[in-house]
Amino acid sequence: FHLKQGLHLAGLSAFAGGSRLNGALTVANGGVTGHLTGRSDDLRSWSELLGVTLGGSLTMETRLNHTKGQAVEVTLSATDLELAGTHLGRLGGRLDVTDALGEAKGMMRLEAAQLVRGGTVLRSLELRADGTAQGMTLAVDAAADQNRQPLTLSVRGHLIPKADLQTLRLDSLVLKSATLSGRLAAPTTLLHDDDSLRLSPIRFDLGGGGRMEASGKILGTALDLRLVLVKIPMALIKPYLPDDSRVVGTLDTTVRIVGTSAAPDVSVDAAGHGLGVEGAAREHLDLTVSARWRDRQVTAEAQAKGSHGSSAKLEASLPLLANLTIPEAGVIKGSLRGTSDLGLLMETMPLPGHRFAGKLEADLSISGTVAHPTVSGQGKLRDGFYEHYQTATQLRDLQASLTARNSQSFTVSLSGTDGRRKGRVSGEGKVELSGAQTSWDMALTLSDFAVVGLDTA
Repeated sequence: FHLKQGLHLAGLSAFAGGSRLNGALTVANGGVTGHLTGRSDDLRSWSELLGVTLGGSLTMETRLNHTKGQAVEVTLSATDLELAGTHLGRLGGRLDVTDALGEAKGMMRLEAAQLVRGGTVLRSLELRADGTAQGMTLAVDAAADQNRQPLTLSVRGHLIPKADLQTLRLDSLVLKSATLSGRLAAPTTLLHDDDSLRLSPIRFDLGGGGRMEASGKILGTALDLRLVLVKIPMALIKPYLPDDSRVVGTLDTTVRIVGTSAAPDVSVDAAGHGLGVEGAAREHLDLTVSARWRDRQVTAEAQAKGSHGSSAKLEASLPLLANLTIPEAGVIKGSLRGTSDLGLLMETMPLPGHRFAGKLEADLSISGTVAHPTVSGQGKLRDGFYEHYQTATQLRDLQASLTARNSQSFTVSLSGTDGRRKGRVSGEGKVELSGAQTSWDMALTLSDFAVVGLDTA
């Protein structure tokens, strides 16, 4: 060490947990020159220290130069990374900064490939940033597969960092997938400081005439947020359904959040139009939902009307705390009333070789507490019909009822004919629920009933 010549550190070397660091540095004239190289061939040795499951290899190199202002160059390379159940095949990055101690200017590149988490595979991701401490341009490009469906995302914007206010401007955003395509209609701005967040109105136009709009602000703990969805295609859930199913219909939704983070007031109004799954059921539904969460209580009402006469109305209320937990002692209340065509309903079930018909009716209610609910009411089948094609077995004029005695006990009764020889069937019994166990106690009486309808004579 010499006061005038500076500090020279040659042959730097350090080892820890199977990782090593080598390099040489010179500190002189108010700057640093030299290089550092770090390498870990197996990150698993750091898992216990960091408290998270790690894996893979990592190499990082830093070069410093003070010939014309302080310059910093950092490169990063990693393969087969494992982090808490997420696998990343490859990660690479580069950071170049000039005049780091003055008016810094630089660029950053980060590239990732083959990130696997659950049913999502991120095939490629590239992040880019260029500029100065007064402002920089941002770019994001990504390609992924979600439940075997390809998806691409492209974002462009600007970041203006200041000590008292961070400004992020989105100039463009384009999203494309097998079921959805859309783009940002116009640039929008997000402002952030120590205790506030403000989003200027943003509009995202979707293919097929749908759109998403959002705006709002968070001032300390005060909330004022709004989200509007218009003509959102239900085909978005296609990746989660069987390959031969095609979801149809659209959804309109408005979500408003006001109040404070400790006492939010959330309202949701939604309307679905022509909802259905082609190839599974002929009936399509129109649905309206209105819900509100205020004063730690959720109230909701939903109504559905089918294109073939089905209808249902649901009303419910239950407690919900600010931490999104439901207290077991909380009082609940609800009711469900509706009618449906059994034949149309069973079309959604994978039961080839069977035919069903009849009218289903339900009039149920629930009360009590979350821990001890009480169910009352009745479900009925009127003028039911069943046929097994292979044996020609039939049930006609079927009348059945399921009556709730409480939330764990139900009585069952049924009657019908075989539709050919005036044979009859009748039955009574009960169903008991105990945790995950279900027990049946049923007595059937057959009188001259044709169990097999085939004429083999």
